[in-house]
Amino acid sequence: MAGDGHSGWANSRALAEAGITASTPDPVGGRIERDQRGEPTGTLRDLASAMVARVIPPPTEQDLEAAIVRGIALANSFGITSVHEANAQESMLAAYLALDRRGALNARVSAAAAVNMAAVDASALLLKSRELCACETSTQDSGSK
Repeated sequence: MAGDGHSGWANSRALAEAGITASTPDPVGGRIERDQRGEPTGTLRDLASAMVARVIPPPTEQDLEAAIVRGIALANSFGITSVHEANAQESMLAAYLALDRRGALNARVSAAAAVNMAAVDASALLLKSRELCACETSTQDSGSK
């Protein structure tokens, strides 16, 4: 998926898994790019990306942690020591926290997450936030960050 969220790319296997063929109509709010014969090229615009996203298995906790470690190593190679995660899902936050608790997070990370308050228990969300903040405070107080 492109950084702006408007384009995605899929290989032929992903297109097949999603059932996207030459006869698949463009979804409302999206476009399947096609070649001269009308075959999908693998470039998916806007809401067409969701057609493939729904068949992709979610990453494991190990996948997320490995991706974070690789990304932060790349940032560190450019001298970047602080990063901002602009739209972290709960699984991504858990991966950051696990790495931090093991001392394997080589950057200061601030994370933001969109929350659908209608879909969550507000008191549970508050308790989870306090738990994460307590970890951050104790880590910072120990002088490791």
